[in-house]
Amino acid sequence: MHTINTKVFSTQYGNVEYYQSSNPNQEYSIVFIHGLGQNKDWFKEQYERYNLNQFSWIVPDLLGYGKSDQPKQELAYTMENQANMIHKLLIEEKINRVVIFAHSMGGPIAISLIEELMKIQNQNSINIKVLGLFYLEGNLDRGDADFSSIIAKKTLDDFETNFESFLQEIITEFGSEIQSYCDKLKLVGPYPLWASSKDLVHHSYSNELLPRLQKCLHFPVYFIFGEDNKGLLSSEELIKESKLPIIFIPNAGHGLHLGNPSDFWQIIKKIISKII
Repeated sequence: MHTINTKVFSTQYGNVEYYQSSNPNQEYSIVFIHGLGQNKDWFKEQYERYNLNQFSWIVPDLLGYGKSDQPKQELAYTMENQANMIHKLLIEEKINRVVIFAHSMGGPIAISLIEELMKIQNQNSINIKVLGLFYLEGNLDRGDADFSSIIAKKTLDDFETNFESFLQEIITEFGSEIQSYCDKLKLVGPYPLWASSKDLVHHSYSNELLPRLQKCLHFPVYFIFGEDNKGLLSSEELIKESKLPIIFIPNAGHGLHLGNPSDFWQIIKKIISKII
């Protein structure tokens, strides 16, 4: 049985905590990039229950989330900086072959990471090869930024002052099913959410995320949606128009790996066995 190690990686903006697990039979690692307000806490339980020890893993808390530091600097929360942090973490762990899982906000971060890795390859520097990308309802257009745009429209002072009432309004509007997510948002606090949302909305509204990704596609990519959201997201139409593969997880919404982990991992494992 392979163990999960909890490690800390130092960056210019503070420390990042992450899980690391190695399977010596695998020549690649999976890096999981979480979404807005999320963290790595789900991983240990699913690692045991769904036999994820057949893979090697890097699962970080992004800057501002989970047990990573929360710098009061906007630049720390850009998609590009989070991507640069993950790039340096992969170098630190001496990983040269990677499969990327990118959930929600993790999508634009993954695109920035892939662009950075390609740029380094062209400079004949340390080579990290991307073997595949699983885009887990990752942001692609403004329709994917409904929630983050609400935050981004607020001033920092307003959001910090009225943070508790904001969370209560979300619960009132969407019901008890969003309670656990709001509990996570409360743990994060207003500053990382506000700074992350500002940059996430900027990228989501740019109409450039999918074209940027398409320029990098020298590896398989799968766009994964929850079946509960089928036909509801404009990004789904973008992907269909580009004739890229879409897979739906049954009985799941935006959470995917959290909403229906059993089917999620069954489907993911089948895909990985085909592409690697």
